[in-house]
Amino acid sequence: MSLGVMMIINFVIVFGFLFSSSVGQRQCSFNAIYQFGDSISDTGNLVREGPAGAASPFSHLPYGETFFGKPTGRCSNGLLMIDYLATAANLPFLNPYLDKNTTTFFNGVNFAVAGSTALNNAVLAQHHIFNPVTNSSLSVQLEWFRTHLSTICSTRRECVKMLASALFMVGEIGGNDYNYAFSQNKTIPQVMQLVPLVVGNTINAAREVIFHGARTVVVPGNFPIGCIPVYLTAFGTNNTAAYDRDNCLIGLNHFSVFHNRVLQRELARLRRQYPYVRILYADYYSAFRYVLHRADSLGFEKDSVLKACCGAGGDYNFGFRNMCGTENVTACPNPDLRLSWDGIHLTQKAYRLLVSLLLIPSDASDHTRRFDTIYQFGDSLSDTGNLIREIPSAAKSAIARYPYGETFFNKPTGRLSDGRLIIDYIAPALGLPLLNPYLAMNESFRYGVNFAVVGATALNTSFLRNRGIYSVFTVSSLEVQLEMFKTYLQSLANKRLDSALFIVGEIGSSDYAFASIFSKLTKDNTELVPLVIQKIKEIVGKLIELGATRVIVPGILPNGCIPSFLTMNATNDKSAYDKYGCLISANKISDYHNTLLQQALTELRTTYPHAVILYADYYTSFFNLIKNADKLGFEKVNVLKACCGTGGAYNFDFQRFCGTEDIPVQVCPDPNRRVSWDGIHLTQKAYSLMAESLIRDLFPKLS
Repeated sequence: MSLGVMMIINFVIVFGFLFSSSVGQRQCSFNAIYQFGDSISDTGNLVREGPAGAASPFSHLPYGETFFGKPTGRCSNGLLMIDYLATAANLPFLNPYLDKNTTTFFNGVNFAVAGSTALNNAVLAQHHIFNPVTNSSLSVQLEWFRTHLSTICSTRRECVKMLASALFMVGEIGGNDYNYAFSQNKTIPQVMQLVPLVVGNTINAAREVIFHGARTVVVPGNFPIGCIPVYLTAFGTNNTAAYDRDNCLIGLNHFSVFHNRVLQRELARLRRQYPYVRILYADYYSAFRYVLHRADSLGFEKDSVLKACCGAGGDYNFGFRNMCGTENVTACPNPDLRLSWDGIHLTQKAYRLLVSLLLIPSDASDHTRRFDTIYQFGDSLSDTGNLIREIPSAAKSAIARYPYGETFFNKPTGRLSDGRLIIDYIAPALGLPLLNPYLAMNESFRYGVNFAVVGATALNTSFLRNRGIYSVFTVSSLEVQLEMFKTYLQSLANKRLDSALFIVGEIGSSDYAFASIFSKLTKDNTELVPLVIQKIKEIVGKLIELGATRVIVPGILPNGCIPSFLTMNATNDKSAYDKYGCLISANKISDYHNTLLQQALTELRTTYPHAVILYADYYTSFFNLIKNADKLGFEKVNVLKACCGTGGAYNFDFQRFCGTEDIPVQVCPDPNRRVSWDGIHLTQKAYSLMAESLIRDLFPKLS
């Protein structure tokens, strides 16, 4: 086993175990996350705590610039590890406890506060250590937790039942206890005396959440502080023997190792006390060292790997007098080239790389290629907001109204679901943010572009029109999307695409849907299939000729199981349906499409042997949801019914779509209990399960 795998295996095994799953048998599922900690995890508590927090550097740009375009209280240029972990658990980003504009915390709470310590300020004062940032130590966060509990459950039994399916993150915590001690001239031996106290408080916090009902608790260790610019600046020396091969300070890293060993020892004792609770140690130390060892191959500037991106000069671009977020302090042009954001905290890219190691199954993590961009082509299964920007009327249509987006975004975004789509899970699994739609011209395309458009067809709309088939929504066929990509490509200074992942599809279902609407003849659909496949093959070939080397091409869903097809082709002939209630003839068209598509991809592999071209089996992945509905938590009796609709056998009506204005819409109480969202598209839960299947099966083949 390689040294790299040995270093990371504990880290991967913790979160790989927590978040891995397979269709038909979920290994673990969380309905909420509760985060305790400090600035590594704070999503906005400090800046809401009081005037000092609101005026802190973290409340000013360039904090938050990369993902949010504004400061949010996160101590980075974008997302934190907890943001990626929430996404992995199929949950929205955690709201900070002190966000008074948040009326509910159904999916958990973030209690972490930047500057927080494991020991309260009174105990620190006894050791002549002063906390200059906040009074909200770990004990205060636990008090907030108890207050929160009183609003969601009334008895301990009720709380235990409610919290059994929640994930508790107790830390990272303790780093600031040591930071303040070192910054106030304490020596390493003096600070080591704090370790049993810090670890003791951390263990007590874990014990308390277990008492209230926690059954899965993760306690992270500390980072290697000898590799952090603030420490390298404060303790720099001309003695080369003080540094290791990564140019980190050996003595300070030994201190971090000491803390982590004491913590692991005490966690082992805690497990013996609570054998019915999963108590896991997350090895942040080894994870960080793993990334640092491979910084060059991961796209960081080798000569600046220990320099902060946002700072004011010096060997490590860090200065105590001129910190990031203060006047006249600027950030580097591309934060993705740096590990450290501000000399204390990491960049979004560093955090996402750490978490990408968690999200990819452990047996695949060493074989999965790293991508810096994703390019998505397709239709409404992938559109993250193009149609509502392409056509003014679409921006006022049903798809741009609530309840679309209600589960994750709390507002419509142009996605035709209650929340996220498959592409919204693929991107974070590769450590990338959600893709912006191409027509959102004011957004960043640093991590790729989504060209997919609701209603897009594989065949050109003029070709379909000549056959009496009309595209209801858009003229942005697959070929038009290719032209969009070419236009985008011309704007790139570096046109190399060997680190990009291309996803072409799902596409073709709209061709068949419009053919059914305008002719209702299965024969017409059958004749279209070879033409659709030829067009997909042509576009994939052109993308490869433009430089694509990794391409995923999904097949189409079993359309005979989709409420819109079931409604449109309903019949009293029972032999027309399979044992799951799906239309056999419509599914045969889907199967025919997928068979020809796989043959076409085989031919493409022969033509372009240097490219990795993979088929994504959406048909089987979707059908598994239908076959295993009850095991996966779907209502078996309603598995073919839309969640959002206006009645009928399948809760779908062509004249009255989900979101239609001034028409009563029936929205099921819990979208997670349905496969179909609006009769045409799927729920977030269905998409998440399909994405998990794709990630598990295809990611290892992308190398």
